[in-house]
Amino acid sequence: MTSETQNFETLLAEAGAEFTPPPGFVSWTVRENSIFAYQYAMRSPSGDLELRFRIDLFARLEAERKAASQGVEMLSRVNLNQMYESNYLAILFNSSEGVFPMPKMFEREDALDMFGADLASSCFVNMSAQDFSTDYDAACVFGFHK
Repeated sequence: MTSETQNFETLLAEAGAEFTPPPGFVSWTVRENSIFAYQYAMRSPSGDLELRFRIDLFARLEAERKAASQGVEMLSRVNLNQMYESNYLAILFNSSEGVFPMPKMFEREDALDMFGADLASSCFVNMSAQDFSTDYDAACVFGFHK
């Protein structure tokens, strides 16, 4: 088991989340890039599809925020629970290099029924940033908040 896989499983356990890999998908290399930091990747048997995962946990974000905001009172008041939409939009803007895509924000009931999440969204973007991926020219970006 790679350290990336162990870290991903640790994050899932801390989040109380379950993940069932799609049949045939294998762990893939996490690529360092300036667009989207993620912890784990999987690739389809054909190589036509890659899944990239990022899990942010409030406890870890809170610790990072406190360390980063030493002496900056305003940052310490930001409610992490209210940052979901702005973070999601930032990921979309970064992935498409500023082209505004129109995300689908699921109704709360649908987010809970379909994904077990409090909030959920999805969006298709054309990938403009080759730094993020040279193998793909488009992405479907899902976001979940619990």
